[in-house]
Amino acid sequence: MKKANNNKRIKIVKKKGRLTLKIKKAIILVISILMLTSLLAGCGTNQQVDTIANEAVEKPATRIVQHKMGETEIPAEPKRIFVTLQRIADPMFALGVKPHAITAYGDVSYLGDKLEGVKVFDFYPINMETVLSEEPDLIVADPWIDQETYEKFSKIAPTVVIDGEGWRDYFPNVAKVLDKEAEYEEWMKEYDKKAASIKNELAKKIGEETVMVLRVQQDLIMPWNAQGTASKVLFEDLGLKAHQKVSDEWLQISLEALPEFDADHIFLEVRSTTEGSQKYFDDHLKDSSIWNNMKAVKNGNVYPITTDLWVEGDGPIGRDKMIDEVAKYLLEK
Repeated sequence: MKKANNNKRIKIVKKKGRLTLKIKKAIILVISILMLTSLLAGCGTNQQVDTIANEAVEKPATRIVQHKMGETEIPAEPKRIFVTLQRIADPMFALGVKPHAITAYGDVSYLGDKLEGVKVFDFYPINMETVLSEEPDLIVADPWIDQETYEKFSKIAPTVVIDGEGWRDYFPNVAKVLDKEAEYEEWMKEYDKKAASIKNELAKKIGEETVMVLRVQQDLIMPWNAQGTASKVLFEDLGLKAHQKVSDEWLQISLEALPEFDADHIFLEVRSTTEGSQKYFDDHLKDSSIWNNMKAVKNGNVYPITTDLWVEGDGPIGRDKMIDEVAKYLLEK
């Protein structure tokens, strides 16, 4: 009887032993999983730290920019940009960058709601006191400032001078300063596509009919030349045919000589930035027999244009709106 009781106790002990072993294995497994999870989480944290560190290395606080007046160290991400002329501000807006303040020569309303929150000073050239009062961290200046003005600006904030002869020069140069070359390329791709489409429609609609832009400036009558940036939009981007008397030079002509420039279509600029231009047109051209016998006048093909958009709006947004205006006048008649 004692022997049998001993065997029962031994069997019970063995069962408890097997149960304890299973529990130990389970505990070890749980601990292993927790350790692995912690290790993976640690790796993730390390990767995040590495990413943040890399981003810090990839985005320095300043950049060195080459420009018309030399080399300037500028903020990598400027917050208070002062632009000295709308022709230079226009490309910034196109690139999605909003300056803090700009100087405008003439009306800049063509920029619409892009000007919301932007200080606009309606006099040019800008004075130093105004620039200083705005506390800019970057000044982007137009090509017409001289060395002395540049040096004065540079004492206020890092200053970059945009070089060029027109919007197709200003635009990529501004993009370079702002590190927005990719955005520039994308914008130009869309512009070229749009211009090509309108060009095709114009060719179908007016064919070989001739075009001229005529300026009335005070007591001067001036056919636009064919080489200005706006003229190139008309005659190159949109493929319109210039009247044979339109030359590569600016001309001043008398009222009596006007019939020699008898284009099928006339875009008429009565210069808004020069006092007396509208009065001269009203007094000397509007009711004259010479003007009223022009082909474009008789056929209702004279289209008023503004100095503010067609001349001073010499930027990508301005030129895009210009081709919209041309399309409206010539295709929607």
